[in-house]
Formats: sequence, C-alpha cells, structure tokens
Amino acid sequence: ELSAMAPESAPVTVSFMALEPTSVVEIVEEVMKRHTCPLEVKQRALTCFTKLRERFENSADAATLEKIQNLVKKYEGSSSLELQLRSCEYGALLNAIKGVSVKGGDGDDIFGANQGSESVSETVKTAAKEALARMPVVD
Repeated sequence: ELSAMAPESAPVTVSFMALEPTSVVEIVEEVMKRHTCPLEVKQRALTCFTKLRERFENSADAATLEKIQNLVKKYEGSSSLELQLRSCEYGALLNAIKGVSVKGGDGDDIFGANQGSESVSETVKTAAKEALARMPVVD
C-alpha cells in the first residue's frame, strides 16, 4: 500500500519524450549505411521502413514520408536478391496503400490493375493495409 510506504520510497513518475519521425528514420538509415552492417540487418531495416511509412502517415511531414519511400526503393537494384525482392515487394505494397498503380511492363501491375489505370481499387488498398498489419515487426 502506498500509505504504508515511507516518503522517500514513494513511486516516481517516469516519462519519455517521443522522437520525431525524421529522427527515427535517420537513425535506421545510419545503421544501414555502416560498412559493417550485416545483410540481415539491412533486410530488417527495409521491413522497418515499410512499417514506419504506415505508422507515420498522419504524424510525419511529406519529406520524411517521401524519404522512407525512397529508402525502400533504393535497394531495387541491389546485388542481394533478398534485398532486391523485399525492396520491390515493399515498394509495391506502399504504393498500393497510397492507391498508386505501378506498371511492371506491358501488362497489368502486380495487383492486377488494368493497364491505363493510374490508381488501384479500394479493395486492393484495404488488402495492402491488411498485409502490412500482418507483417511481423521482426521477421
């Protein structure tokens, strides 16, 4: 009971200051830039950027959101097949959530949007958001 405690052992309130979205993105980016950064960490960082893009949708400025999108896209041409695959898949997922159709050639995009259409349906947006929500934070 609190009443039985001595004044010097009363509970102390601890509060944490939230980091700005820009700071969070910069920290993860700095880790990825290190020459000693293992491939597995880079893979998890791409997952992190993808999850942060959705989390910061309503709290980050447009420049930070665009930076996240570019950091995910940056590895589309990576020599690591796993980084390349994640980059392409996560980029398509983020575009679908934004409602943007990205063509991969002459046919439909990866979500089956009709050629000539610049946007995806609400069903695709919802499915992409659900896929992102189910994606593990750490894989």
